Amino acid sequence: MAEYFAPNATINGSDLALQIMRGTADGLNYSFADLELTIGEQIAEPPRVATAFVLEGRHERPFNDQPATHKRLRIEGFVFDRYEGGKIVATRLFLDVWGLSQRAAAAGK
Repeated sequence: MAEYFAPNATINGSDLALQIMRGTADGLNYSFADLELTIGEQIAEPPRVATAFVLEGRHERPFNDQPATHKRLRIEGFVFDRYEGGKIVATRLFLDVWGLSQRAAAAGK
């Protein structure tokens, strides 16, 4: 992941971009087996790129206090990246964690 980010990159205003991205990815990969990324839309207007995406995987371990449902669930998100020198220097990331938690709760009933 470090190859995509400049050393001083920020995410949502924090200078801990790489640690936040790695923590988010590790958490989702822990809870969801066979996680797949689908890009729904991407618009580039240099130096910025906006991406709308969906992550989908089988919910095999607890996520946000929701026990595993063993069902395929999806999480929607979008990211706005700003590039300099071919690396991300700033990113704004939104993941619909609340929506995913609601879908997990409904799937577990």
